Amino acid sequence: MDCPMCQVEMKLIRAGVSKKTNKPYKAFYKCEECGGTVNAGAEAEPAPKISKPVFNGDNLGMMRLAYRKDLMVALVNKMTEHTDANSVIIMFNTLWAEVEK
Repeated sequence: MDCPMCQVEMKLIRAGVSKKTNKPYKAFYKCEECGGTVNAGAEAEPAPKISKPVFNGDNLGMMRLAYRKDLMVALVNKMTEHTDANSVIIMFNTLWAEVEK
């Protein structure tokens, strides 16, 4: 398919799930020259469904993990107010190792 704006051949982007928003999107054509997009319509497969995470009945464990991650983010945010970037990276890696235990 040629781009309606600049007449350059467009690239088909298959349906998938956005890495940024984690939402599904339908297939579309994208022009690498001007950045224009066109819906691929019936030519492409439907967007995949997003699977929900499986908690294996351990909701308490998941809540604790979420709490530890939230706490770590709060600590790192507080640290950035008073320390340099290298210290924050070291502290983040140390805290992350604790969260993942």
